Amino acid sequence: MSATLADLGTLTLDLSNNPIQKAFIGCNSRFQNFSGGFGSGKTTACCLKGQILSRIFPNNLGVVCRRTYPDLRDTTRKTFIEILPEDSVLNWKESENALMLKNRSTILFRHFENGTIKVGSSIGWFFLDQAEEAEEAIFKGLVGRLRRPVPRHIGMIAMNPNGQDWQWKLFVGRRDPDYAHFDSTTYDNQANLPPNYISDMLTLYSQEWIDRFVFGKWNKMSGLIYHEFEESRHMVDLDEVPTLVKARGLDWGVDAPATCVFVGQASNKVYYVFDEYGAREKTAYEHADNIVKQSKGLTIRGNVLDSSAFRKGEDLKSVADKYRERGIVCQPATKDLLGSIIFVKQLLKTDRLKFVRGKTDKTIEEIRSWKWGAKTNGKEIPAKGNDHYLDALRYVLDWMSKRQFFSGGERMIGKSPRPVAFLSKGPAEKYEADPVTGLPA
Repeated sequence: MSATLADLGTLTLDLSNNPIQKAFIGCNSRFQNFSGGFGSGKTTACCLKGQILSRIFPNNLGVVCRRTYPDLRDTTRKTFIEILPEDSVLNWKESENALMLKNRSTILFRHFENGTIKVGSSIGWFFLDQAEEAEEAIFKGLVGRLRRPVPRHIGMIAMNPNGQDWQWKLFVGRRDPDYAHFDSTTYDNQANLPPNYISDMLTLYSQEWIDRFVFGKWNKMSGLIYHEFEESRHMVDLDEVPTLVKARGLDWGVDAPATCVFVGQASNKVYYVFDEYGAREKTAYEHADNIVKQSKGLTIRGNVLDSSAFRKGEDLKSVADKYRERGIVCQPATKDLLGSIIFVKQLLKTDRLKFVRGKTDKTIEEIRSWKWGAKTNGKEIPAKGNDHYLDALRYVLDWMSKRQFFSGGERMIGKSPRPVAFLSKGPAEKYEADPVTGLPA
């Protein structure tokens, strides 16, 4: 027979000074995200709620997890045990990181630094602390184990806002009632903090840091590559777009989407991203046909394709060959990853890159979530994933920046691109000859 909240005995914690904590504890949604700044009471609230679930439902199994073991041991587990009434504990096995309560409910403490987490096959609740440190696969793996025979299953995460990453998509963007979201700031928990805690942070840190770690703003994310992007500066309506010289950037993918980004350059050297294409699990011919269809009526001055797509396959044809047969003649894209990223960042910083509202949603989604990964040989390298449209965008912008389309006609600036043989067996598009190479631009 399960207990009630009134039967929890000595489990007491004053939440009257933090209404966000109080609302979170009372929430019944299956999945819950407590997001906010430093010191906003996120970890404490999630630990308390986990204890309630373990004490109300006997024989429950809960999991408290964090990325690294030192952080788990010194912060999250420490907080959990500090607020746990001693008279509720049956035994604590530190070697197994397992805590058993007198009602036979067990709480496991686990880390996932190696990319996996071992929690058993059947749990009743979980708490993922500092969820911005976790890949979505960790969250999904925990969700898949919520099948213990208890009356209620709850999955909780606590985090500092991390831009529009997977946490934002699940808990903020979807607006799903099963995914409850609680935003908090450090000020919401001010009554429970030392007197100078907030003022010290406001004095010592940058505004970007303060926005994220004090005010809990989602538009700030540590490690965001294109942090210069702002919707108010870089988004335009279709009727604001001037006459453009148009080109396409293409990125090849099989499991990942194959993408195409349509970009135009205006006479004032401002670039406009005005359309996009992306699809999975199609042949190169199918992608090419779709792109040609989507480009109907456009005069395309150039196509720039991921250089890896020029490698021959088992049929002795490359993706570039197959695109060419359908009328899309491609130049190989730059291999200068960091250089092309810096160029895009400079365009954003100087307001020379615009995106058309309603036509570039996937590209914008990637801009808001693409992050730097771990350093390699002392250099910053982008994290894998969330870059398929952005790769296509880098390719075409780099290519267009080396050409002069206005003021005296078209000519190459600097080194000309590697020649690509022109042989079209498919539906012809409108091309203009490159005056340097003699090939379609």
